[in-house]
This record gives sequence, C-alpha cells and structure tokens, in this order.
Amino acid sequence: MKFKYCRIHPEKGSPFELELNKKITVLLGKNGDGKTTLLRSIEAELQNTEIKVINDDARERGDDCNNIFDPAHILFTRFSSEGETLFYTIGMMIKKIGYYVRQSKKVVVCLDKVDSGLSIDKIKEAADFIKESLIKDIEMTIISANSYELASQFKGIADFYWVKKKAFIELPNTYEEFIKLYFPKHKKNKI
Repeated sequence: MKFKYCRIHPEKGSPFELELNKKITVLLGKNGDGKTTLLRSIEAELQNTEIKVINDDARERGDDCNNIFDPAHILFTRFSSEGETLFYTIGMMIKKIGYYVRQSKKVVVCLDKVDSGLSIDKIKEAADFIKESLIKDIEMTIISANSYELASQFKGIADFYWVKKKAFIELPNTYEEFIKLYFPKHKKNKI
C-alpha cells in the first residue's frame, strides 16, 4: 500500500510518500518524532477507500469507538494506564475485526503506543498477542513504538520505519547495536 503523508505542521517538513509492503509495519522513533502523526495520517488517507481502519483510539479517549465497546470498557480506560488497557482494548478490537472480515471487507489495524507503560515481559506478551490474534485475517497492522524491545519481537516478519529519518531500516540483532547505530550520542538505557 502506498500512502501520501502530509505533516500536520508544514513548517516541520515537506510531504512525502510512504509505501508499506509487509503485513506488519513498526513505526519507530523517540517521543515527539511524529509516530502518532504519521499513524493518524495513514488512517486519514484510508478513510476514503474500501479499506476499514480499526484503531485503538478508545484507549486514549475512553469512548465507545463506533459503539462496539461496552460501558465497562469506557470506565476501565478512563481509570487505567495505557499499558493496563492494552490487552483489553486489543481483545475488543478483535470483535470489530471479525465483524468486518465476515462482511468481506479489507481491514487495516493501527496500534499506537503499544509499548507505553509496559515492562519488558509484558511487551513480549503484547507482541505475541498481536501476532497470534490480530494479523491472520487482516490486510495490514501498523504499530507505533519507541522501544527496541517491542520492535525486536517482530523481527523477520515486519518492516521497520524510522519516522524521524523517513526511512526503512534494518533492525539490528541487539539493543546495544540499535542504540549505537541510531542513537550514537545516547547515554540512557531507554530510547
């Protein structure tokens, strides 16, 4: 799939095209690099097509996300951290995906901040859950992340797009190599 990406703030850069070829694409970058903006731009580009976009906006807003979520979900997302609501939200998204797949619609799933507030063990669990439950019946899954730990769980089955550099990258085998290549002046353990 090919997308034209237009920045919300034109002064921060010029529009460019992005072509996603694999079933899973991980958008990588630090906080503030534009992962969420790019994800929302892709969603907006798909709105006028036959493809149905399912996203995890309800996790951020706490609303009903097209009336598929129940009132318990609304309360749960209002009073829980992003990490705590991730599995519940993805579970609810699966219901929505099934609904559209049964109608023979193409589905793209967009997940933002998947690694937010999760321990390394929970990140692995989240990645496994996504691989087992989300990718089998859909056209594409696009995930934004700022941790090597999450991205590495999709190595070999995903494309990795470095948002700030506007380029696809080869994900190194270790966290140390990742930091050395993409953050040469970085001193901390986290991106």
